Formats: sequence, structure tokens, C-alpha cells
Amino acid sequence: MYFYFNNNSSESFKVILSDFPELPFVQEEIKSVEVGGKDGTLTKRTGKYKDLLISLECELLDIENYNEAIRNINNWLSEIEDNRLFFLDNPSKCYKVKKVTTGNIKNELNIYGAFTIEFTCYPFIYSTEEYEIEISNNSEFYYSGDIETYPRIILSGCRGDIQITINDITTQFNSTDGEIVIDYPQALDKEGVSITNSMIGKFPKLIKGINSIFWTGTIQGVRIKENALYRG
Repeated sequence: MYFYFNNNSSESFKVILSDFPELPFVQEEIKSVEVGGKDGTLTKRTGKYKDLLISLECELLDIENYNEAIRNINNWLSEIEDNRLFFLDNPSKCYKVKKVTTGNIKNELNIYGAFTIEFTCYPFIYSTEEYEIEISNNSEFYYSGDIETYPRIILSGCRGDIQITINDITTQFNSTDGEIVIDYPQALDKEGVSITNSMIGKFPKLIKGINSIFWTGTIQGVRIKENALYRG
């Protein structure tokens, strides 16, 4: 079985999985709080999530070009251009890798006949491909993820003072002139210059299921990319 990482399938490097790994689920950090006068503790959700650790035990099929194959594998795992990691039995969902750790691949192969790759990933599971959708004013749209997320929002043809409200969060920009991109944790004008400090209100969030949107002022078009987050 193969996996996909950094613009390549492991098949390209003659690397296969020795066994299918146990894939982690998203875990929110929970705190236990002692309450005076009561037995036991209360649990408190923190809204923070733990990094995901994925350990892959791999075998190398290319025995003839052994040393060259190991060099290519090391380059593939260290020179990261695309941090998406996914498995070909579920290509629509991916993990996003923060760090890759390996031991001495050559020594591990000589001793064990296999080697281990550890991927430290961001705390969520993502859609492998995401697309922008056009949104109409005073409408509703469906968010497919399991966990609240900050979407990327492109406001085109903005003029003067504008407000956009998604669910119960209103965001305002004054004296606008052209495109604005809201992409947490920043907002950018048409020149790509940050206007976060002049933004009034909070960054919009999407909730699971149906979301509502409306805006006031001159905005010619609104496009949204979900940045969908999944638990598993």
C-alpha cells in the first residue's frame, strides 16, 4: 500500500507501507477542574487541539539502486513544497504536516528490513482539494466540516464603508477601494497590504451545517473558500 506526500506517491520512490497505520482522530484538550466542596472534578473544554502524530512503518522495494533510493527518499521527506499527507484509500481527506522525523534509514533497513517515518501534523483533518464558491447577499450556504473554521473570504469591488455578517459575527471596513481578502489571522487590501488593524469586529467563522450571510455597502461579489476541518 502506498501513501501520498509532498507532491509524490511513495510508489515513485519504491516505498510501501509494511502495515496500514493506526490513524489518529482529532482530540480537543480537556482540563479537569477541582470544585471546592464537591467530590471529583469537572471537565472543561479548552477549544484547543493537540497535534496529530502518524507513524508509518515502510519497506523499500528498490534493492538494486539502494544508496541512490535512500538519498531520494531523504530529499523527498526534507525538501517540502506540499505538506499534504493522505492515503490512497481515502484521497479526499488529508493531514497537513508540520515536521517529518526519520532515523538512519539505511541502518534501520539493514537491521530490521524496514524503516519508520514519523509525521507531526496540524491538529485537524482537511479536504485534499478545496474550491472557492460564489455567495449571494442575504443567503445561506452549507459548511461540510465537523469543526468551526475561519474561511478565506474575497470581497471584490468594494467601495466606501462596508459590513459583512456571517452568522452572528459582523466585520466592518471603512473607506474601502477595491478587493479585500479576509484570511485569518489577517485582512489584506488589493495591494496585499495588511489592513487588520483597521478592521472593526471579529474574523468571521463557519459553523457545522447551514451558515447565513449578508452584507451592506458596495460589494460587487463575495467568494468563500471553506478551509474545512474534520475530526476523522
